[in-house]
Amino acid sequence: MTTNLKSDIQSIIQSIFLLHHIAYSEASWMTKYELVFAQADSVRDAIKKIGMVLEWYDPDTSYEDDLIAFMKALDEIAEELAIVLVAME
Repeated sequence: MTTNLKSDIQSIIQSIFLLHHIAYSEASWMTKYELVFAQADSVRDAIKKIGMVLEWYDPDTSYEDDLIAFMKALDEIAEELAIVLVAME
């Protein structure tokens, strides 16, 4: 169980890291939004699988604002999971 949890956490952090690179790349906000949100359900499902919930406020104003709000929530999850990984070592 712990090995699977550890692997799941590592996978989630890796996915968030990749999305972070996309979100803060030089691509247009629309492109970044589309790429990141195309993966949103799979990341949300993975987070849910380990017993956490991804909650975030969608300002619904622009691609940039929406993406930044979503990434902030993902970054907070990644930071918490990194702490858990260290504790699991």
